[in-house]
Amino acid sequence: MRTVRWILATDTALGAAATAVSTPILAAAARLRR
Repeated sequence: MRTVRWILATDTALGAAATAVSTPILAAAARLRR
């Protein structure tokens, strides 16, 4: 169970980090397209 929880926690952290990084990039891309 510990391994499963660790994997889920890591996946969530990576997902949050990816979202935090990709959001401003997508926003900048949207601005450039306009």
